[in-house]
Amino acid sequence: MKLSLVVGKRRYNVSVLDTSGDDSLFRIGVEPEGASIGWRNVRLVARAGDFWTLEVDGRIEDALVSIHGDAARVSLAAGECEVTFPSDRERLRRSAAEEAAGGSVRVRAQMPGRIIRVLKSAGETVELGAGLAVMEAMKMQNEIRSPRSGVVLWCGIEAGGSVGAGDPLFEIGSEETLGEASE
Repeated sequence: MKLSLVVGKRRYNVSVLDTSGDDSLFRIGVEPEGASIGWRNVRLVARAGDFWTLEVDGRIEDALVSIHGDAARVSLAAGECEVTFPSDRERLRRSAAEEAAGGSVRVRAQMPGRIIRVLKSAGETVELGAGLAVMEAMKMQNEIRSPRSGVVLWCGIEAGGSVGAGDPLFEIGSEETLGEASE
């Protein structure tokens, strides 16, 4: 599952992986915009209403989580913050604005794995949701899909190669970006 969160004025992309058959244990990857992904093992130890007890990388953390609509107030020992969950409409608007601006998008590995097949290479046109590569991770094959329509500006993988969580795999941009990159 992937989420987009705003804490204060900073935006984060969050990936949540169920790492076992245990519904209380997750691997959570947090990627501040412009930075590499950082992974944490999180287990829900107990929950009573808004009071949560979490085990984060072996440390017990008590949290008060109050959710109201598309926002939450989270209080931890380290401090308190407001977290907002951008609506689907805002995410689509932001994605369209980025695409209109001609910016490129970097596609990163969400978990460690082995590349089975590379479906697109640099210079090829892709549509939103088109397959870029097939990766084997945790005994499952997953198709890595394009987050936007455009052109593959860069491909940093090859079939049979291994990747780590957060490794850059592709960069997708607009036709104009491709022209600028080749000049």
